[in-house]
Amino acid sequence: MNTLHQLDLLLLKTINGWHTPWADLLMWQVSGTLIWIPLYAFFLYVLIKAFKKQSFVILIGVILLITSTDQTTNLIKHSKARLRPSHQQELSQELHYVNEYRGGKYSFPSGHAANTMGIALFLTLLLGRQYSSLRWIPIPWSLFVGFSRVYLGVHFPSDVLAGFLLGALWGYIWYRLILFALSRLSKEKTEAQHE
Repeated sequence: MNTLHQLDLLLLKTINGWHTPWADLLMWQVSGTLIWIPLYAFFLYVLIKAFKKQSFVILIGVILLITSTDQTTNLIKHSKARLRPSHQQELSQELHYVNEYRGGKYSFPSGHAANTMGIALFLTLLLGRQYSSLRWIPIPWSLFVGFSRVYLGVHFPSDVLAGFLLGALWGYIWYRLILFALSRLSKEKTEAQHE
C-alpha cells in the first residue's frame, strides 16, 4: 500500500508540475462546465435524432445516471474522508494551483471523473451501433477531464481512477436499464397497434 501511495504522490506531483500559463488556462476550462455545453448540445441533438420520441426516456436515464454517480461519490467521500491533496497541509505547499482553486474538503473518489465517465460509457454503448464514428469522442473527453483534476492539484490519480471505475459501473447499469425500458415501450406500442 505504501508503494501505491508513493506512486500516487509521484504521479500527482509530476502532472501538477507540468504547469505553464497556456496549460493552466486550458485545464481550468476543461475542468469547468461551460466549455462543454456545445458537446452536450451536440449529443442531445444526436440522441433526439436517433431515438426520436423515445429520447425522453434516455434523457431521464441520463439525469438518473448523473444523480447516481454524484450521490454515490458524495457518500463515499464523506465516509472515506480522504483529504484532497490541496487540503493536506504538508503536501498543499508543494503544489501549483490555478486561480487559487483548491476544491472541496474530500477527494476520494473524483465526482468529475465519475460523472463524465458514466455519461461517456452510457453514450458510447447507446450510440455505438448507429453512430460508430462518434465512439471516439465520449471516453477521451472523460479521460481529459479526469487528467485536468490531477493537473489542478485537487485530486490524486487514484481518486480519478476510482471515479472512472464508479462512473463506468453506473453508466453500464443505466445503459442496461434504458435498453430494458425502451424494449418494454416498443413491445407495448406493438401490442397496442395489434389490438
